[in-house]
Amino acid sequence: MSFLSLALALATAPPLQATEIQLPPACRTADYQACADATAPGDPAYSWAMINLGTRAYLARNFAEAVRLYDAARQPGQTVSSDAHFHAFRGDAYRRVGRDKEALEDARMAWRLLSEDPTLPPETRGLYSVDDEPRGLILTLILPLLKMGNDPAFAPALAAFQRLPVTDWVGHSQRASVLKNLGDLDGALDHNAQALAGSPDHPGLLNNQCYYLTLADRGQEAIGFCQRAIEQMPDEAAFRHSYATALASIGRCDEAEAEMTTARRLDPSAVSYREPLDCPAAD
Repeated sequence: MSFLSLALALATAPPLQATEIQLPPACRTADYQACADATAPGDPAYSWAMINLGTRAYLARNFAEAVRLYDAARQPGQTVSSDAHFHAFRGDAYRRVGRDKEALEDARMAWRLLSEDPTLPPETRGLYSVDDEPRGLILTLILPLLKMGNDPAFAPALAAFQRLPVTDWVGHSQRASVLKNLGDLDGALDHNAQALAGSPDHPGLLNNQCYYLTLADRGQEAIGFCQRAIEQMPDEAAFRHSYATALASIGRCDEAEAEMTTARRLDPSAVSYREPLDCPAAD
């Protein structure tokens, strides 16, 4: 499984303004748990705290907890909306636990915010504008969802992504991730190799190179990249999944099953880890 690992600051929902609602003192800082404890479900301040806690869990790659917190922010009959980062992160978290319909809805909203859709409320348009680097991250996350849903927004979102400059290893990593999701493995490998040239020991990039090589039927070459990634982050489920897939591709079935078992233990919420391994016995 590919792993988009970037150095990200916590992308929070916009701070609530005291002029909009009466904020308790606990919600006037970035201590989101204290704010949640001081408010009640259904209160806008409670929702604000919960989506920020959800985003914190998402960035820590605890996707099941992120989904739980995002869900807690929304009471029955409510819609919780924020900036494009929030919708991209929540959509990706929903995808990982198999909630594809909700994932697509978030991807659509993220694109509407990025593109300043004229049908959005006037007070929303332009409120969440972002620079090229965060725009690239958001598009990287939502493009697979838009494609999977055969959504009309996919084409303009892809065109917007392709217009972004690629100036550093982060940009190359994002471009590789999107190309892999579009089925262009040669392009993905090329961009990820350029990312590795800029950050040769980054575990996420090493893992991605392993996974992309495996998908390109080059499993024997892939093994070393996965091993180097796992040496640095042995408890990352995505790395174990990639390693299991690489091992299976070259017929090392017992080892592959052991790695997949570890991936499932580390992230039991991941739908893709429940799928059986395709491991033809080695000749």
